Amino acid sequence: MSDIRQILGKVFEAAGSTPVEIREPDYTLVSRGSLANIGDMAHSLPSGEYLTNISLPLGVNIIQPISITADGSIDLEKIAHRVISTIESSENYKAIIEHPLVTEVVKSTTFGAILENISYSHLNTPASFGSLPAGLEIESMGPTEQGKEIPGTVNGATTIWIRVFKDAFTESQFNSSDPKPLLTSSKGGVCIENRTSLTATLQLLQVHEPALNIIIPSQSSVVVLKSVAGVGLNTVTELGVPVVDELIRLRSAGRLSELIGVATSLTESDIISIAEVNATAAIATVYIVLQVSELTAIRKIIARLAETAPDTDTYVLQAELAARDGQHKVALEQFLSAAEMGLPKFSFGLSKLVDRLRFYLDVEESKDTITGEKVFSALKKAQPFASRCDFNLLFTNYTGLSPAQPNEAVLDGAAIAATGAAPYSIFNLP
Repeated sequence: MSDIRQILGKVFEAAGSTPVEIREPDYTLVSRGSLANIGDMAHSLPSGEYLTNISLPLGVNIIQPISITADGSIDLEKIAHRVISTIESSENYKAIIEHPLVTEVVKSTTFGAILENISYSHLNTPASFGSLPAGLEIESMGPTEQGKEIPGTVNGATTIWIRVFKDAFTESQFNSSDPKPLLTSSKGGVCIENRTSLTATLQLLQVHEPALNIIIPSQSSVVVLKSVAGVGLNTVTELGVPVVDELIRLRSAGRLSELIGVATSLTESDIISIAEVNATAAIATVYIVLQVSELTAIRKIIARLAETAPDTDTYVLQAELAARDGQHKVALEQFLSAAEMGLPKFSFGLSKLVDRLRFYLDVEESKDTITGEKVFSALKKAQPFASRCDFNLLFTNYTGLSPAQPNEAVLDGAAIAATGAAPYSIFNLP
């Protein structure tokens, strides 16, 4: 077996200039540097739980929870493993390993061979969606007997159970050939990264709570943490584009003046550049800009997104522009077309869709038209999801054990055990 330090040296030499951020659990930035000096970055910070945000070439981004010990050290093996496994699972694998950031050292050594030489007993491995094993820092509940009551806490930790479904608003399972999101866990939380071209639905289960479903679009991540108050859960959304993640953080924190300042500073070329790297991040940016400012070029950007990334959200954005222009016939047709495609992945989009459909329903019902029936049908489909959505979160979310049937049914241990979901324990952060 190769010396572990030599292996880690190769990994970090290969990606040493990769940009890295260290953030607080609430996503406040505390340090920025590169993978080569991440040890020095950690040493300068107080001990505790943090999130690392690592930006690999070609828009591939990693969020890794880390623990900084009292002497300022971190588990470099865990970070190295995440870098390698994320590259291996990326659809751009070949392009990444041939990128200038990745040197001849790693080109001549397959990532798989490096992994074989790293002791898995020290690592927090990505989960298989057949069974989602917890990392070593997590107190796993282990298998449960169907129908047996499951406690909600273990040694002071909040226990959650997780399922991940393919696509949105369905209970579809991933096929063996499908690229799958990565799930990793640490003492402070669980991270689900969707770097595939598919949409996924994350389902979080807790005893005495309704099941919570969160849509995770392509090229995005959700980190699940225990809330600062120690009651309930806190979710952090990550799109891997610093300026967009900053917009999301400012919006979540209610810092409106700063949000407006950042949003109004964006130019057409800025958002087009974002779209070229991450279409999901571009759509999020456009939604936020529409909420707080009027960017002259926003129309061209939305039209471009509708061509390059056509989905319910881009249809909603086009329809919203038409409505603001007073072109209500066009807007109504576009909102109905959006509803036919499915529900928006963003909570902004779901809110816009339902609000506009309610408005047009009042207008069309007075005419007693076929169009009015279509509006009523579309609203009837969307309303149950919207009434259970927390619009403070970026992505569409709602409660219900079946992702296709929203409701507020509170779960007991027997109901959770019957799902076969994997348990994870999230500890209070210091």
